[in-house]
Amino acid sequence: MHKLALLFTTALSGLLLAGNAAALSLTPNPLLMDTPDFTGELELLEVVTGLPTGAVGVEGTVEADDVTLVFEARTGAGPNPWDLMVVGIFGMTSNGAGVIDGPGDPLSVLDLSGGGARFFSNIALGGTSQRFFISYDAVADDGSQTLGWLVASGATPGTGQSGTLVPEPGVGLLFGAGLALLAGRSRRRAR
Repeated sequence: MHKLALLFTTALSGLLLAGNAAALSLTPNPLLMDTPDFTGELELLEVVTGLPTGAVGVEGTVEADDVTLVFEARTGAGPNPWDLMVVGIFGMTSNGAGVIDGPGDPLSVLDLSGGGARFFSNIALGGTSQRFFISYDAVADDGSQTLGWLVASGATPGTGQSGTLVPEPGVGLLFGAGLALLAGRSRRRAR
């Protein structure tokens, strides 16, 4: 019985750690923008597989097994609103991008650009964007992927921030707790 439980736990944790889209987080999250020209934040809300529910205005192609990052942007008090927002992973090619139907100031995808997408943003000062997404074939969960975010307005030059995509802390915690439980049970049985 003990060997069966160990085999099951090892297999389950392998599945959780091997390329599970939901096991990614952004550090820091949210990314903060606080410059003389722009203030606001970009938050990674969730990571899903394939096309998110409510997706509209999709540019490119999102396959059922793509890793899809879902975001929301919020502007600060100013002084400038954002006309253009670029979000993406450095050194990767995005498959598709779009917005998610729902509340928030409207966005539209201009095009796929480099490792991400360019969005036309009409977010009022102090406002929140519609949720939006960018999809990739795969995203490494080893802390080697950097997400970039740039905003610009009219003649005001763009300002950027970046963060690192890392494994969700809960996955490692779950794996460690399972191993500790198994170790404790095996010690009790050995007595």
